[in-house]
Amino acid sequence: MHHPIDKKHIVYNPFTDNFDIVREFNADRIITATQNAAGTKRLTYNAASATWIEDSPSIVVDNNGNMVVI
Repeated sequence: MHHPIDKKHIVYNPFTDNFDIVREFNADRIITATQNAAGTKRLTYNAASATWIEDSPSIVVDNNGNMVVI
């Protein structure tokens, strides 16, 4: 299985007059969920149409509020 990784770039730093390695965060590493804690689809009630609408995936966070990544 292929795991997305961050990309590394070498850039010139004019303040230090050296080259630095910069890591570009790969957004594909972010874990999302389509189900709630009870294991059912995430839904939102639309009062205007009196129907339940499926939500888009949500970002998974830990107990401290940190985003979970692979």
